[in-house]
Amino acid sequence: MEDPRIGLVVPANGGDAGWLDGAWKAWEAWRRAGLDPHVVVGAVDESVDSWDIVVLHGIQYLEDANRLADGRRTIVLSDVPTEYAADPAAFTTPPGVTMIDWCWWLGAEHAGRAAAQEVGGPIGFVAGPPVPTQQRAAAGFVRGVAAVDPARRVNVLYLSSFLAMDEGLSAGKVLVENLGCELVAHSADAPGSAATAVARDMGAATYGFLTPVGDDTASLRSAITPVLCALVSTVLEGGALPDVYACSWEAGEICLER
Repeated sequence: MEDPRIGLVVPANGGDAGWLDGAWKAWEAWRRAGLDPHVVVGAVDESVDSWDIVVLHGIQYLEDANRLADGRRTIVLSDVPTEYAADPAAFTTPPGVTMIDWCWWLGAEHAGRAAAQEVGGPIGFVAGPPVPTQQRAAAGFVRGVAAVDPARRVNVLYLSSFLAMDEGLSAGKVLVENLGCELVAHSADAPGSAATAVARDMGAATYGFLTPVGDDTASLRSAITPVLCALVSTVLEGGALPDVYACSWEAGEICLER
């Protein structure tokens, strides 16, 4: 592709050491490669219409992906909608759009296996709202625990939203104080981190989600920057992208960091 116009749309500035920073680091990598990438923070604006490669970082941009899918550009949407998670085989992506399935459910399954080996007692898992993507993650974690110890109790608590900080704090306390959990993991972004912080203060081991290990015992991570960069590089080199790019444990695109 000659003189491509590449751009990133991201919901906010970086600073979370995880989901957002992964996209910003990809943008920085494109800059270092001399690609002069554009960036829009927040809502998609008219400048995006002139880009050849559009990276939309988050499922909140699904409608924008559909609108921009006119065959003149390549669009990478860095998440999958709940309809895909509910029934991948029945979902059809618009022409020119590649969605990324980060396969956090698969990572959660590996995390469940590790958790069952880490502690001998009950285990807790804090999920976001009970949409298919969160249900898959919670089910994967439970499945992983059961693969090691079928008799182990796993307590799963769903939150009402990814902004429900008070619910996260309460969930962490309930899981440890009332349900006796010796380890608490989550997939619920900031409220999940609040839950694990409370659980940790009460003596439980904790697994983080997308963020560096820090005070957690381990953290489920995604190779956000390398995946975004690899997809853009494929387009620049004239290659074709799949409708859905599914990340894998074997390739290190999902890992449990310690």
